[in-house]
Amino acid sequence: MDRTPTFAHHCLAHVLSTGNGGSPGGALEVWVGPLSGAAWALGLFNPGGAPNSTIVAPFAAFEAPGVGAGTSFCVRDVWARKNLGVFTGSFSAVVDTHDLGVYTLTPGSCA
Repeated sequence: MDRTPTFAHHCLAHVLSTGNGGSPGGALEVWVGPLSGAAWALGLFNPGGAPNSTIVAPFAAFEAPGVGAGTSFCVRDVWARKNLGVFTGSFSAVVDTHDLGVYTLTPGSCA
């Protein structure tokens, strides 16, 4: 089943896109929404997929002005309260079954 994008109307959307392409339904989910200062909130959710699954969020899929494959963000793990480093083009994390990783993506270097 495909999901309909809702990014333009909600702060977080299951779809990383405003292009109305939808995203495939499946065992792993990526949620994203804009924050102030060109930052983003990112949720990586494993609702019942394989244990310790790697979930990838490509930045180009955000379809936001100025965000693409060459974009770099400082990624902060909200739960652990620590910066994970600067990532260019995408961010991925291992998420266990029935678990959620929550991150903020901020342009530039980690301070």
